[in-house]
Amino acid sequence: MTGAARGLGAAFAQSLRDAGGTVVTCDVLPGADAVVDVSKADQVKAFVDDVTRKHGPIGIAVLNAGVCKFTSVLGPWEDVESDFDFHIATNLRGVFLCGRAVLPGMVERGKGNVVIIGTDHLCRPADFAYTAGVLDAYDASKWGLMGLVNAWVNAVGSKGVRVNSISMGATDSEMLRGFTRVTSGKEPTPEAIASWMRPEQIGALMVEMLEEGPNGRTSTNVPVIVGRPIKLEPWTPSSVPNTHPYLGVQLLQPRT
Repeated sequence: MTGAARGLGAAFAQSLRDAGGTVVTCDVLPGADAVVDVSKADQVKAFVDDVTRKHGPIGIAVLNAGVCKFTSVLGPWEDVESDFDFHIATNLRGVFLCGRAVLPGMVERGKGNVVIIGTDHLCRPADFAYTAGVLDAYDASKWGLMGLVNAWVNAVGSKGVRVNSISMGATDSEMLRGFTRVTSGKEPTPEAIASWMRPEQIGALMVEMLEEGPNGRTSTNVPVIVGRPIKLEPWTPSSVPNTHPYLGVQLLQPRT
């Protein structure tokens, strides 16, 4: 589990522990089992090797580590490289490196799950307005994750490995509370907090998805929209191409 020192990642890790899993966490911040910068290939590989040596093969990898700050296409030119690199390093490169580190072992054993944490910016319903005009670099980094899911599913889906994304909206976290402080200049109100989803709700959804087993969904991006039911929609495995739309892209489902 990456990005699990606090907030959403810590809650996801606890949900997996409550379900009986052995969970090892990392984060660039102190508070997790290991301090790891997921944008650094040597640190990722060392962490994965250490977990495997101490606990055995990795069966589930939850790639949660992420960063976000306000950026704008209308912002200062001198910030463009740092804005882009800040987001891509963790949100996209970090997931890429972690997937590359764990997927070969899963394929070798013929089973495994990779869960990527996205954002509801990738799957907003048509009647749910999207108004964030100051997250261009963040959104670019998150959309890149969908390319990884696509490529990874087509590479490992027929080998017993499932790859999915969970993309939720406003969920109570220090990041969301910080955004509220920046945009409003004050602490979030109890009413606002009450309207947000809870991390443990997303964690329970993740556990439910994992417990579907080897024949469960894959190549899906599960949307979790604030104010709407938090649930998994029915899914039926298929060996027929172009059956399940995925973010506007038709993916080949794993062949059985």
